[in-house]
Amino acid sequence: MFKVSKNTLKLYIFFVFIKIAIEYVYYTYNINGTSPEYVVDVNAFKYLYGMCWLTVLFFGIRHDKRLPSTFIMQFFLVMQVIPLTVIYAFQNENTLYYTVVCMALFMAEMVLAMCKRCTPYFFRMKINWWIIGSIAMIIALVVYIYINNGLPTLMALNFDNVYKLRESGIYKIGKYTAYLQDIVTKVVIPVSLAGAVSQRKYICAGILYFIEAAIYLYTGSKGILFAGLLVIFVTMWSRRPRFTDEIWTCATLGLGLVGFGWKINWILYKMYDLFIRRSMIVPAINSYRYYDFFKENPRLGLAGIFPNWLLPINNPYARVPYAYVISKVYYNKPEMNSNNGFLGEASARFGLGGIFLEFFIFIMILMLVDSLQEKTSYTFAVGASIYFVYSLADAHLIDQLLCGYWMPLVLFFGLYGIKNKERKNNQSTWKDLTMESDSY
Repeated sequence: MFKVSKNTLKLYIFFVFIKIAIEYVYYTYNINGTSPEYVVDVNAFKYLYGMCWLTVLFFGIRHDKRLPSTFIMQFFLVMQVIPLTVIYAFQNENTLYYTVVCMALFMAEMVLAMCKRCTPYFFRMKINWWIIGSIAMIIALVVYIYINNGLPTLMALNFDNVYKLRESGIYKIGKYTAYLQDIVTKVVIPVSLAGAVSQRKYICAGILYFIEAAIYLYTGSKGILFAGLLVIFVTMWSRRPRFTDEIWTCATLGLGLVGFGWKINWILYKMYDLFIRRSMIVPAINSYRYYDFFKENPRLGLAGIFPNWLLPINNPYARVPYAYVISKVYYNKPEMNSNNGFLGEASARFGLGGIFLEFFIFIMILMLVDSLQEKTSYTFAVGASIYFVYSLADAHLIDQLLCGYWMPLVLFFGLYGIKNKERKNNQSTWKDLTMESDSY
């Protein structure tokens, strides 16, 4: 007989509440014509169909397992699947695309559930190599930025000015140094922050975040500033044995407050704009736009991944990037960059079949993250991987994995190992807690 614990049922109610909060804010924000490009065309059948899929996908996650992959799948469900479900019903979007995404995710959940043990590793990289390499890359980047740009302006201290800073062109960085910057800000510093916080080396963590914040002042990229806060926040909280229960309780209350109260004051509106509209609603809408566009237009295949001198492949959007073409077609804003994450990349490269490929790669990475827990600790594995999952709403997976900044991160997941007694303590504590939970 299928048994569900009370904690799992409570978590399901939390997730449904988050969905309702997003639905409310989307409807009330757009019904007044504030964003005319985001239409409101509610379809009752699609609302029920989406709710059925959301329920299936929720209970496909192993909520009773204290594994990084469990939290990551929960996080992915909230950040991407729930917004996709909301837009599917409220914009009367394509059923085939939504169904394929849900089927691919469900198959990924089943593969993960059938894995009895994590991915084995054949070589353990000593921590000294990671520390030496990280310090060298950070120093090289900081020195280059200072030599070419001097001290940063304070324009980015006001979030309303970040777009002006980006458009000003005052920040100078070369092509290959920009690649190094991505590795440092999106891999090296987040992973090092997770290691420092999990080992309670707070001075080191403070220095790392100061560097991250300084780079933000140059670039105006809010993602850089937010990455460090997210890693510190999640890493510290994940030490607690009831981490997932607590964090989703707070997330439900927080998103509910923002969603139902966004019109109350300026602060709640800004939180809505950052955490709901920009991080959840916009990526979901763009996912459907990408599928619709590339259903009728040439796809990329492997174009744009490898340098032309290594593997020359014709790129049909070499003159005008497809993200700007999509903005012109759907939003009449040719100057806007409608970027999207790995779901958009799947449509752009291989169509519906690419969605299954992307989720296959995603689940392999989650297995590596679970393996990282075996070698280190739950806290470190969760903290080191959380920004990777968060950024999937805007970051490509195949592109960045083959010739981008995710390559060193995945190699790190497979090779890194440190001694940490916390893993044993966390597992025994969690086992005691799960044995005490009631089920029926």
